[in-house]
Amino acid sequence: MLSPDVALDGFSGTDWQRLVELLGAARSPQQAGASVVAVRDGDRLRKLLHTSRGRLPLGDAATGASPSAAEIARRHGAARAVVIESGALDDVLEGFGARARHDQDLTDQILLLFGLWREQVRLGRIEPWPPWPGVLLLPGRAWIERGLDLVVPRDQTALLALLDGRQLWTSLALTRGERGIEHIWGPEPLRAQIGALSGNLRADARLVARAATQLAGPLSLCVAVRPERLRSLLAHPAPGRWAGAALAGELVLRPARAGALLLAVLAATRAAATVWTLLGALRRGVSH
Repeated sequence: MLSPDVALDGFSGTDWQRLVELLGAARSPQQAGASVVAVRDGDRLRKLLHTSRGRLPLGDAATGASPSAAEIARRHGAARAVVIESGALDDVLEGFGARARHDQDLTDQILLLFGLWREQVRLGRIEPWPPWPGVLLLPGRAWIERGLDLVVPRDQTALLALLDGRQLWTSLALTRGERGIEHIWGPEPLRAQIGALSGNLRADARLVARAATQLAGPLSLCVAVRPERLRSLLAHPAPGRWAGAALAGELVLRPARAGALLLAVLAATRAAATVWTLLGALRRGVSH
């Protein structure tokens, strides 16, 4: 996915912060809740860590059997919890060190690491809550490559531009070469070319897309949207909302064919997430 010698250009600290805050603020209430990580040694709980409050006292859990991840999440008001057996993470890292190769890129190594984590879940040494479906299929490299081909084919660039009034608030452009994403562009070189914007989303999207083409080459896709609208779309990804935003002119997709394809991918992703949820519910129902 990422070229070994990927280049990063055109970001200020503020630009990165805006991207991170945008994605973080866009999470739904269920996604945005805190998490608790518990470490157990056999049947005894040894450590509790809360992502917002830090280390938690064990209380009664220190003397009895280790509670389930679901019970830990309930007790501490967390959206997620995971119980990890002592030594399970060491086995994941040791397995990764033994099987990772120098000729693997980031995609291969992420898939390897995720597979090792999944195996520990299957063995019961790592217990996540909400639980994963009983059968969790990992995407293969070929599947990931085909997904990339839909959004950013080789020798082309995909651009996300966040436009706020008359300024390019921040942006992210990905240029793909023979070995994956070989260049990640920030907004600074685009700002130098476009100057002040008109405030008209569609006209400004054309201007930014033209500047990105001059900078990075042909664009496979340009997505232009106001920051607050993207927050809303990400936080509440109901079916049809992305297409509705595009029809209302609140989301500009260029060219139209690539934009329609992106909307279809988003709809398919939403459907897959629904199936994932149903599988998890079915698994919990059968186990109880």
